[in-house]
Amino acid sequence: ICRTHAQVRNAIEKLAAHIDGDKAKRWRRRLEESEKLVHLRRLAETGDPEAMLSLHFHYYFLKHQPEEAFHYAKIAADLGNARGLQKAGFALCHGKGVCKNQANGVALLAAAAGAGHGYAAYELGRSFLSGWLGLSRDASQARLWLDRAANSEGPCVREWASDLLGTMQ
Repeated sequence: ICRTHAQVRNAIEKLAAHIDGDKAKRWRRRLEESEKLVHLRRLAETGDPEAMLSLHFHYYFLKHQPEEAFHYAKIAADLGNARGLQKAGFALCHGKGVCKNQANGVALLAAAAGAGHGYAAYELGRSFLSGWLGLSRDASQARLWLDRAANSEGPCVREWASDLLGTMQ
């Protein structure tokens, strides 16, 4: 009997629902994760930036597939989402899942920081302070972006930015 992959999978899913043990539990967990991914992809296809960013997280941190992660971050960025702008900008600046392009990456980081993303502002401030990401050292620009980061919502970013500002005085 010739069975398709889908038929075999369906048969295993039905059996796993009635079997105990570690293998069955792992199968059920993988099945649940797969269903969540299908749901997130459907939401992303409808233009939901939070679903896109969840997929970015999944592919970047859990599956170690930076190209796929960048794909979802870039779509969220194209929609103007501040977190998407930051994640796509970071990827471009560092060549994570995409060819390194610091000029475009910095532009996306600046857009994210301008939209209130604290970590993007921190990255820009740090980069102006140290001359990273193809930026010239510029203390006034560093201070501007670090001030924004120090007044952002993320407690860690506020602390990091405040620490850097303290070294500048």
